[in-house]
Amino acid sequence: MSDDAQQKNRIVCVTGPAGAGRQTALRSLEDLGYEAIDNLPLRLVDSLIANPSGGQGTALGLDPRSREFSTAQVLNILDAQAHNPDAAVDLLYLDCATETLMKRFSETRRKHPLSEKGTLDAAIQAEKDILHPLKTRASVLIDTSELTIHDLRAQLDQWFAPSAQGTLNVAIHSFSYKRGLPFSADMVFDCRFLRNPYWEPALHEKTGLDPEIQSFVSADST
Repeated sequence: MSDDAQQKNRIVCVTGPAGAGRQTALRSLEDLGYEAIDNLPLRLVDSLIANPSGGQGTALGLDPRSREFSTAQVLNILDAQAHNPDAAVDLLYLDCATETLMKRFSETRRKHPLSEKGTLDAAIQAEKDILHPLKTRASVLIDTSELTIHDLRAQLDQWFAPSAQGTLNVAIHSFSYKRGLPFSADMVFDCRFLRNPYWEPALHEKTGLDPEIQSFVSADST
C-alpha cells in the first residue's frame, strides 16, 4: 500500500463468483483492521465513502445476489470516486476456475445462488458473465483456484496490510508454570534461571510493580 493511499479514506470493494473466497477475503481484511461490510446497498456506498469509519479503512463485499446490485452502478461508483482526492478505492476481484468452483460446491453441498436456472456449471458461467465487466476493471485480481485459505490471506496481506512503518503491539505477561501456559501466548521464554525475589524475606510480599522487585531483577547478570 502506498503512503498516499494510507492518508486517504481507504475502500476495498471485494467481489467475484460464489465460492471464490469473498467471505474469506472479508474476514482477512477485517483482521488487518478494516471495517468489513457485506452486501451494503449500492446507493449507500457514496455516503459511506464520504463518512470514513477510521482505522485501516473499509472492506465492502459486493454480491451479485444482493438487492439493487448492478455492475453498471458499481462501475459508475468507481468512475466517480477515481476523481475523489480524499478516497482511495480498490476493486478486488477473486476469480476461480469453473472446475474448482464445481468441486467446492460439491464438497460443501451448498447450492449455487443461480443454480435454479440450470446446471451448476451453467450457473457458474452465468455469474461469471454478469461479473465480467468488474473483472476487467479490477485493480487487484487474485485467482484462488490453487490457493488455500492461508495462501489467500498471505496475498491479501501483501496487497492491503499496513506498511512496515505501522506500530507493533507487544504484550509481556508473566505466569506460573503450575497453572499452565497462557493460551494467547505467541512466544514463551523460560526465565526460571533468574534469581527469584520470592525467596528474599524482605521482598516476599512485593510484586513486579514495586521498584524494589524491579531493581532486584534488573541487577541479575545471569
